[in-house]
Amino acid sequence: MKNSVKLEKEFNIFLRRVLDVGFEGISSSLAPVVYHFMHWKYDVKEGDEPKHIAELSACLREVFGSDGQRIIEKRLTEEICKELNMNKKQYDLMLKMKFTARIEYAKRKYMHERRLLK
Repeated sequence: MKNSVKLEKEFNIFLRRVLDVGFEGISSSLAPVVYHFMHWKYDVKEGDEPKHIAELSACLREVFGSDGQRIIEKRLTEEICKELNMNKKQYDLMLKMKFTARIEYAKRKYMHERRLLK
């Protein structure tokens, strides 16, 4: 159990870094805008964003509309897949999921691979 908690913390750090890179790939001002809105609207504390993916997705929809949300979430998914060395089949599978499910899928893959390395 303790190992799972540690892996989850590691994943959250990994995810925050990947989100930042994905946002930066679109615009250098995107991450600060999104995180500020999450903090203001949903009271998500700085650094806790990876634990609040549903709120992140809702924030993207509220700020950028459903088309903007879809584009940004796709870009973030690309970055996650790249960082986890996922293949095209896995990427295509993820695109069929809601964004929150994509993150859960990535989390399971991340944690599974880290357990195998130990």
